Amino acid sequence: VLAELPFLPPTERGGENEVRIDLAPPGARPLPLLLDTGSSESFATPSAARELGISLRRSKQTPYRRATRLDRDVDISVDMRRGETTSSAGGDWAVLGGRFLASFVVEIDFPGRRVRFLDPKRFEVPERTAAANEAVLPIRLVGNRPIVEIEVGAARIPAAITTGAPGTLLLARGWAAGASLTPNPEVTATLAPAPGAGRLEAVTAARFQIGPFAESEVPMLVAEHGAQGAGARSEAWLGVDLLKRFVLRIDYPRKRLWIAEPAP
Repeated sequence: VLAELPFLPPTERGGENEVRIDLAPPGARPLPLLLDTGSSESFATPSAARELGISLRRSKQTPYRRATRLDRDVDISVDMRRGETTSSAGGDWAVLGGRFLASFVVEIDFPGRRVRFLDPKRFEVPERTAAANEAVLPIRLVGNRPIVEIEVGAARIPAAITTGAPGTLLLARGWAAGASLTPNPEVTATLAPAPGAGRLEAVTAARFQIGPFAESEVPMLVAEHGAQGAGARSEAWLGVDLLKRFVLRIDYPRKRLWIAEPAP
């Protein structure tokens, strides 16, 4: 174990579903970052970068580098095109993304509210497990984002494990036909279109499953053009509301996911 870090206290914006950790070396200025396995890169909005102690330079075209307690620097990109104090849609963010995470085996223990970084030279997720209440699933990496197959109704759907998404599942419209979805028009009427994704529809899925773990009557959203406009048959976003009952170990180097449901 290279580091074991507790979840930081929830913010008003993200509540209990935020996976935020302080990656600063001991004794250094805090480096609180939202761990988002669904983000390819680490980035910050200008205001969030200032809070991290980053001195912004308008002419700088490369990421800002910060030391971490893992003896590996993190490169944080900051978009200055819209001004130093401009927030992104949804507020200010400082995100730890996949380019950094891909060097480790990352354990996210939602029930225990902690993250562990494991040395991939000394620890690996096994190819299989026979233990009860756990499974090993293959993943593929797309832009350092782990993609796992899930089932919604009768549809088998690729889904990005997205620990920065607070909801259950954001499903592209092209998968809806076989997913056994029941519309919820009252909730849909309250939803504004999402950037790139187009119209959002609130639905309930009769069945959701990842590996051997199944749930019924799961509320989720269907995006007309897919998450961020990626297309009608693009990957779903698997969010924290469906992940928070599990302990996950993402073995980036070997492309394996260990998922376990702790005993009550």
